[in-house]
Amino acid sequence: MIKRICGKLFFTVLFYCFIGNAVSQNSLTTHLLSAVPQSNYTNPSFIPCYGFHMSMPMMIPKSLFDEAEVKYSPRIFSPTLFVNLVHTGFKYNDIIQLHPDDSLYINIDNALDKLAKKNYIALDFQIEHFSFGVKIKKKYYINFSIVEKMSFRFCYPKDFMVLVAKGNTEFLGKTIDLSGFGINATHYKEFALDIAKKVDEKLTVGIRPKLLFGLGNVTTVNNNFGLYTDPTYYYLTLNSGLKINTSLPMTIDVSEGQIKGIPKSDSTKNYGLTYFVNNKNKGYALDIGGNYKLTPKITVAASIIDLGFITWKFNPQSLIIQQSQFTFEGIDINSLFKGDSAQKASQMKKLTDSLQKCIDVVKTTEKYTTYLGTKIYLTGIYQLDKMNKVGLMYRGEFFNKSYHSSVTLSMNNRLCRFLSASLSYSIVNRSYANIGGGICLNIWSWQIFAVTDNFYGMLFPETTKTANIFFGMNFVFGCRKYKPNYPQIQQEY
Repeated sequence: MIKRICGKLFFTVLFYCFIGNAVSQNSLTTHLLSAVPQSNYTNPSFIPCYGFHMSMPMMIPKSLFDEAEVKYSPRIFSPTLFVNLVHTGFKYNDIIQLHPDDSLYINIDNALDKLAKKNYIALDFQIEHFSFGVKIKKKYYINFSIVEKMSFRFCYPKDFMVLVAKGNTEFLGKTIDLSGFGINATHYKEFALDIAKKVDEKLTVGIRPKLLFGLGNVTTVNNNFGLYTDPTYYYLTLNSGLKINTSLPMTIDVSEGQIKGIPKSDSTKNYGLTYFVNNKNKGYALDIGGNYKLTPKITVAASIIDLGFITWKFNPQSLIIQQSQFTFEGIDINSLFKGDSAQKASQMKKLTDSLQKCIDVVKTTEKYTTYLGTKIYLTGIYQLDKMNKVGLMYRGEFFNKSYHSSVTLSMNNRLCRFLSASLSYSIVNRSYANIGGGICLNIWSWQIFAVTDNFYGMLFPETTKTANIFFGMNFVFGCRKYKPNYPQIQQEY
């Protein structure tokens, strides 16, 4: 047995030298697609059935490139990735609609009706550069991984969109709360060690400590913007107050209370190497989880993911707009659009001077700390028979002082020794038309998989609020061969 595994491992490493591998991480559907080792990224207590699995970056041989590119080969590519795009507000077809004669028109009122008090746009991009996992004495599972993560979150209030679309007449005598604006863009690398233990036949627990190295960050804090419209004269009173923390390789020039941009001396510098080898922004995080078998057919599981922080010490720059209040009484529109050049210049100067009086920017260079978007997973699993199970999962995420929830129902089937599949239905981002699925194919010790949480959204993106794709490859060893009378060959949870 040992010789056979060592032989497979040797040919696997040889295979990697020529074609390599790529994997990334999680989606909602992947959580219960237990044939894929990466499913335990959402619960460190999930133990794959394989005795050993591995993924690495891939090297493409020069023969796969066309003649024009041969001189640059071979090329090394980072692993396959997980990409997730979300907008919790309106969909494309909520704002762009068809007349009976098939002509398009913009339905602003319908789009505004679809907005919540706070809405956000999110983009996640995750790459697993390397990982391996091994079982020890059938009771322990150890997994080491290196993952690069990029996340972008932008939050905006409904009132702002109403202001842009309909003007301030909708808010006479009222203050528009613009404090809902927020941005959180973070790029970091994660080194994680997962340790899971099968305590007894019913209980399995897992923990995954993580060492983080932040590469770049832009975060909004302490947003106190508000806009009041005078009901008689329509004067606008702007209450300002904002702080934006950044950790970027370039310098932001601030002088005389205004942002001047990037200094010319910095604009020609090559920041690439400085950015990617930076190791000053250290952080720590923890994943914890457990699963318990209530009966031979019913299992419950829970986990907390990304409980941690990063302290940004590399070139920290905080831009602070001081707390202030300013009333803008308007400009002469006729002079701005119909007057001569001197009148236009005068009105534009009045406008810019008014803004400058209101917005006074101060820059500080103190280190700061950001916290990861902590997630909670609660799962119930029912084993229908030896090869089929259904699962119900609840997921919650904290962001911008808000809590965002989703629910996923999935059916998982091991069709045969080399093929597993999953079908899922999710309620997420106030959207109810999310039917997803995944497939996992094992060819000898080579595994390839693809998963999405929304088939329909990938085919017709104008109809959805969520679209994602997750695909990759693994090499797996030491799993029992499929036989019809065997118990299910699934994760041990």
